[in-house]
Amino acid sequence: MKIGFLSYACTVFPYQHAATDAVPGIASVRVDTYYKPVRNLDKPGMNMETTTIPQPEELSRMRDDIRSLRAKADVVIVSYHWGVSDHQPLLDYQVTVAHEAVEAGADVIMGHGNHLVAAVETYKTKPIFYGLGNFAFDREKMRNRLKEGLAVKVDVKNNKLDRISFLPLMRDEASNPVFLDPATGPGAAVFRQVKELTGNLSALKIEGKEIIVSAGRISATAGR
Repeated sequence: MKIGFLSYACTVFPYQHAATDAVPGIASVRVDTYYKPVRNLDKPGMNMETTTIPQPEELSRMRDDIRSLRAKADVVIVSYHWGVSDHQPLLDYQVTVAHEAVEAGADVIMGHGNHLVAAVETYKTKPIFYGLGNFAFDREKMRNRLKEGLAVKVDVKNNKLDRISFLPLMRDEASNPVFLDPATGPGAAVFRQVKELTGNLSALKIEGKEIIVSAGRISATAGR
């Protein structure tokens, strides 16, 4: 069995960060942000509405990468650093990028970057984890905050996905991840967060010490 892995960042500095033909750097899927005024312009100080759209050429290159890897691997996992720190709701571009990746051949999408757990979606039978929280994050400023995370378990049978589950966890005082029981205490609190954020994007149920992600639910589009 061959497992293929790709990793991208949608959070990209505007200079000397993304790889080019001549300069090394990260693999990027850059995103443009558009702002438009709200309807009630007579109310000073109201926030503007934002729309985030992946750059077409970046999205095309990502799809080509995944298709190329799909031809060589039995299971393809794609990782994305995305989102806004301390922000749980999904952004437009995250849904677009994740769905495009699945359409191109990805089996599992794992998202991280906002430092919080986020929604789980089943799209065309493939699991999308929009935010794994701080599974392992040994940064001094994070020692006493944002300790929740998810560990994803992928079971493969006959070279195909067979069972997807995840386990809630909490980092201890030494920043080591400690697995939690999703049915009680802090583990149940993490599970409630994920389930509320997930809504109807996927069916989640506790089985033993794990949370099973249903492979039978197909979502046409994620909620905003």
